Amino acid sequence: PHTHTHTPRSPQPQHTTVTIIMDRPLARRELPSVSDIVVSAARNPKVVSFAALWALGLFFAVWASAPVTVTPQLEREYRAKMTEAQSVPGHQQALHRLLDAEAQLYEVHVWFWRWRSPYNELVPERQAKVDEAKNAFGILDEKRKELEREANAVVGIWSEFALEDTRAMFWDTYEGGKNFAKTQTFFDMIFNGSREENLIGVFVRLVFTFVINFTFSLVASLVVFCFKIWGIIVAYKASLLSSMLFFGVAVLGATAVVVTYVFVIFGTIGGAAYGLVRMQMQAVENHRRHQL
Repeated sequence: PHTHTHTPRSPQPQHTTVTIIMDRPLARRELPSVSDIVVSAARNPKVVSFAALWALGLFFAVWASAPVTVTPQLEREYRAKMTEAQSVPGHQQALHRLLDAEAQLYEVHVWFWRWRSPYNELVPERQAKVDEAKNAFGILDEKRKELEREANAVVGIWSEFALEDTRAMFWDTYEGGKNFAKTQTFFDMIFNGSREENLIGVFVRLVFTFVINFTFSLVASLVVFCFKIWGIIVAYKASLLSSMLFFGVAVLGATAVVVTYVFVIFGTIGGAAYGLVRMQMQAVENHRRHQL
């Protein structure tokens, strides 16, 4: 007779598995809160150093006053020299002669003038008059600029006059960059648009196109401003040490302003995206809980 040995079967673990799943806490990923991000950034030495430089530069650019006070006597001497520079004998007459010569040249400067009579004779003749008037005006204008540099040297590169000139030049450069961003965005929307886009798609593309163009224009304006600073340094006849210090302070202030604009723009976009992601995650979490 055959003997059969029965191996005891282990109990099925279906119910145990279900119990384990039900007893586990719901695993989910959470985005860090804004306070956590701020605290984490505050503990980073590089972030702290960058924030300190940014705050210092913003103070220089917006709120700082001139470190050198101009006395009333120096201010009178400055204004007297400026008045002398604006009234160089013969300067205005030379300017009018130059403008008249350029206008007369413009009248005969037609297409293909080299092969058309009588323009092939009139243009060289009037161009010579323009060159002569330009040279005469250049001599007097250089004299006027030298008198202005002497007047600026009286008050110095660290005076309120130089500070106002630097700030005005920065904001003029910024306005030029902003206008370029508007124009570029307008042409991008015209030539890169699609008829199949809905209104929301057009709006989103408009916002992102303007953000990119505006950021690029800000950076370009900062670079242009860095080159223009040397014009102010030369105009005020600053020494080598003062020139280097003034250039560093001006670049730091301008960079801080540009960083502020970029931070506000991308911070707004990032904050909106962060809020949408948190809302979506909360909706998914609520859906899971209702299913369980």
